[in-house]
Amino acid sequence: MNPLDQLARESEEAAQLAANRDRLIVEARQNGATWRAIATAAGRTELAVRAAAKKANNGVLPTPN
Repeated sequence: MNPLDQLARESEEAAQLAANRDRLIVEARQNGATWRAIATAAGRTELAVRAAAKKANNGVLPTPN
């Protein structure tokens, strides 16, 4: 396999996984999870999960329903 093709495929897969992770962060927050609990589950900082949630939610931090 061509290394450039493999790199492109793996980069696309990583982007899809990141988008899915960000969607799950939004859903967790909307379901009432705290930022700290989400950060722990995601293995990221609270600042990073807030930034990801904002990105996945059209620039708005999600609030619990």
